[in-house]
Amino acid sequence: MDLKIQYKVALVLAASKGLGRAIATTLANEGASVVIGSRDKQELEKTAAEMFIPAMI
Repeated sequence: MDLKIQYKVALVLAASKGLGRAIATTLANEGASVVIGSRDKQELEKTAAEMFIPAMI
């Protein structure tokens, strides 16, 4: 899938699980720079690890 979002920035909240995690991971895989946020720090760090980015929480 080519969403043509390379070099774009996306903000995804509730990214620690479920739909938010899926959206964040897909956007990152498509080349976007993704900023993620959630109330659950541990799960958010897992999401960041899946996306191969350092967790900045």
